[in-house]
Amino acid sequence: MKWFNSLSLGLVLSLTLNACGSGGTGEPPPTTPQSTVSGAVQAPNGQVAFDQPGLWDVFESSAFASLSGLTPVPNGTSVQLGRVNSAGAFTVLASTTVSGGHYSFNLTSLGLTFASDLVVEVSNPATVVRMRAFVTRELVDLTPMSEAAVQVVLDHILAPPGTSLSNFTIQELTDIVNAIDALTAANQASAGVDINSTVTTIKNQAANEPQLMTFLVAADAPGQTTEGPGDIGNYVPLDRPGTWNYQGTEQITGQPPLSYTNTATIAGTATINGVLTTILSQTNSLNSPQSIDSYYTKDSHGLTFHGDNDAADFFTPQLVPYLSERFPFGTGASFEEVNRKGLDFGKDIDGDGKNEKIDILSIVTVLGFESVSVPAGSFPNCAKIETTNTLKAIASSNGETVSLVVNQTTWYAPGVGLVKRVLKLEDLTVTEELTSFTQINAKTINLATNDLIFDPGTQRMYASVPGNPGSIIPLDPVTGTLGQPIPVGNGPFKLALSDNKQFLYVGLDGEAAVQRVDLATQTAGLKFSLGSDPFFGPFYVEDMEVLPGSPQSIAIARKYKSVSPRHAGLAIYDNSVQRPTTTPGHTGSNVIEFSASASRLYGYNQESTEFGFRRMTVDASGVTILDVFDSFMGDLISGFGVDIKFDGGRIYTTSGRVIDPEVRTVVGIFSLPSTFGNLVKPDATIGRVFFLTRDGVSGTWSIRAFDPNTRQLLGSENIPGVTGDPGNLIRWGSKGLAFRTTGGQVFLVESPNLIP
Repeated sequence: MKWFNSLSLGLVLSLTLNACGSGGTGEPPPTTPQSTVSGAVQAPNGQVAFDQPGLWDVFESSAFASLSGLTPVPNGTSVQLGRVNSAGAFTVLASTTVSGGHYSFNLTSLGLTFASDLVVEVSNPATVVRMRAFVTRELVDLTPMSEAAVQVVLDHILAPPGTSLSNFTIQELTDIVNAIDALTAANQASAGVDINSTVTTIKNQAANEPQLMTFLVAADAPGQTTEGPGDIGNYVPLDRPGTWNYQGTEQITGQPPLSYTNTATIAGTATINGVLTTILSQTNSLNSPQSIDSYYTKDSHGLTFHGDNDAADFFTPQLVPYLSERFPFGTGASFEEVNRKGLDFGKDIDGDGKNEKIDILSIVTVLGFESVSVPAGSFPNCAKIETTNTLKAIASSNGETVSLVVNQTTWYAPGVGLVKRVLKLEDLTVTEELTSFTQINAKTINLATNDLIFDPGTQRMYASVPGNPGSIIPLDPVTGTLGQPIPVGNGPFKLALSDNKQFLYVGLDGEAAVQRVDLATQTAGLKFSLGSDPFFGPFYVEDMEVLPGSPQSIAIARKYKSVSPRHAGLAIYDNSVQRPTTTPGHTGSNVIEFSASASRLYGYNQESTEFGFRRMTVDASGVTILDVFDSFMGDLISGFGVDIKFDGGRIYTTSGRVIDPEVRTVVGIFSLPSTFGNLVKPDATIGRVFFLTRDGVSGTWSIRAFDPNTRQLLGSENIPGVTGDPGNLIRWGSKGLAFRTTGGQVFLVESPNLIP
C-alpha cells in the first residue's frame, strides 16, 4: 500500500537540494554479476539425511520461518544440484555439503542459469526421505514447504490428461512456492513428526485452496499465464469493510517524540479513470495534516494503487496505476514497485525557472514471516515486507543530483491486514501500531440462485440454481467453496428443510412440482405435482414449510401463474399425498410460518389491501383457517411484499413490526431506514434480530443487529457491492449471516459488530 507521504518527501528533497551546493553523488563502477543459488536447509528436528531421534532436536526460533518446529540439518549433509524431468527423475549436475545450516552453488561457474527443471535436493535414499526445491532465484531454502511445492507440481503433471514441466515458467513456479509458503504461515502450521507427514499435511492444505488450484491449472499451459494465485492467506483484506485504529510516533533525532493517532477505513468504492476501485480512507497517515482517500483494486496478481485525493501529492499522478503489493507473499519474493526516470519534481528549487526532475526506484521484498506484538494484541506469522524507495533529484540548472533513500517496513497479519509499519527517512522515524480493529468478513460468491438455506447438520448451505434441469448446489460458508451439484427437476426455486435435517424440499417452478432431496446421500428422490384448477391451471409453490417433527410432511402455499390474485390455497402433503382439507384460494396466506407446534400455522396476505394475518390449524384432515385479523380490524401487519418469520413465540415482519401471533397485538416496532424491501432473521438462541436494510439516501445496504426485547440497535455493518435485489437473509455457523441477490451474488458475512 502507498504509505509514504509524498509531501514530506518533497520537503526533505527540497532542503537537501538547497544545501547541496555542488557535487553529485558518486556511483560504484559496474561489476560482472555472478549467478548463485543458496539457502537454508531446515527440517522437522533436523531429520533429512540422518533420520536419528534426538539429533539436532533443539527448536530453532527462526524469525522468518513460516513453519514452526524446523531445525537446521547437520553439517556435512550432502546437497545436490540437478535437473528433474516431468516424471520426477533426477540427474545430478553438482554436489556440495551443508555448513552452518546453509548451502551454496555458483551457477555461473557451472555454466547454468535459473530454469524450471533445475532443482536442489537433500536426501537419504535408505529411508526414502528427501527435500527438493525449484531453483528459480538466488535464495532457495530447502524445507518441507519447498518439497511440497515440487510434489504439487509433479503430481499435477502426472495426473490425467498430463502436461510437461517445461510448460511452467520460472515466475509461475516461484508463485507456487510463495503461495505454499504464505499458506503455511497463514494456517500457523507446525512441523510433524517427520518430513513425509509434514509434506503431506502441507499438500492437503494446498489442495483445499481454490485460488492456488485454479492458478496451477492456468500455469500448466505453455507460456506465462495471465492469472495469479491471489492473496493466499488473505494478508490484505481490502475486500472487506472494516476499521483499523493506529497509534503513531514521529521521532526526529535530537527532538522529543510526537504522538498521534490514525484511523483507516474501507469507505466504499469510486470509479477512477474508468476503473471501479476500493476507497481506503485514512484520517492522519504518518501524521499528515489532512485525511486522505487512496484508491485500490485487488485481483489475483496483487494490489494496484490508482491514486489519491491529496492535492499536494504531485508524484502520484505521474506514476499510477502501479502494483503496490504482489501476490502471493513468500519469503524472498521481490519486485519493482516503481522504476521511473525524469518525473516532474513539482518545484523550482535552484531558481532557474524550471522544475527539477526526479528518478524514483521502489523495490518491495518479502523478508519472511514472524510474530508481532502491538497494542491490539499478538499476531503470529505476519508477513514482513520491506519497501526501499530510492529517489534522485536532478537540478535543472547544472545537472547536480541528490539521492535520498526511504525505507519502510510493514507487517501484515493474515485475515487482519496492516498491524505495524516503520518508515525511516534520514533522521526521521515514524512508527504506527494497530490498537484495535473491527472487520466484517464478507465473501462474495458469484452464483445465480433462486433460494438459499442453511443445514446445521452438514454445516452447509444449499442453493437452488435455475436451469432445466436445475440443481441444488452445496456451499461451504467457511471457505466459500461449492460442492458437487445435486441434479433436480426443471426450475428449482423455493427450499424448505425438515427440522431433523433429513430432507430438503425443492419447489420446481418449471413443472408445478416438488422434489425431495435426501441430504445424507445427497441425491434427489421423491417428486410430486401439486394438482391444478380446471380453469386457472396448475398449482405452483409460493411458500412452503416442513411440519415440525414430521420430516415427510410439508405445508405449501400454492399459487397460479399469470393470475391475479395469484393465491391458490394451502395444502398439506404427506410423502406426496395431499390431505383432503385445504384453505380457499383468491385471498389468503402468500407466506407461511409454523409455530413451535405442527398444529399451528401462521400466514399473511401480502398481495392485496386486506393484509390479513391468519391463524390456521393443521390436523390429520389437512389445514383450516381459525381466524383472520385483516386491515379493517386494525393495523397489525400491513404492506405489499412484507414477509414474516416466527421465532421464540413471536412473529417478526420485514417491515420492522413484532407481533404476538396468538394475542394478535403489536409488541414493538424496530427503527429501520425503510419499511419496504427489507429482510429479517430473528435468532432467539443468541438474543439477536437481524435486518438487511437499504439507506434511502446513499443506497447502501447494511445488516443491523437488534436486541429482540428492547429493540435497541446493537451493531451494524455496511455491505458494499450489492447488485440486484437481496433475498433470503439466513444464519449459519455460530457467527455467520448470508443472503443472496437477483444479481447472481451470495454474500457470506461475519462481523463482531453483529455477533460478538
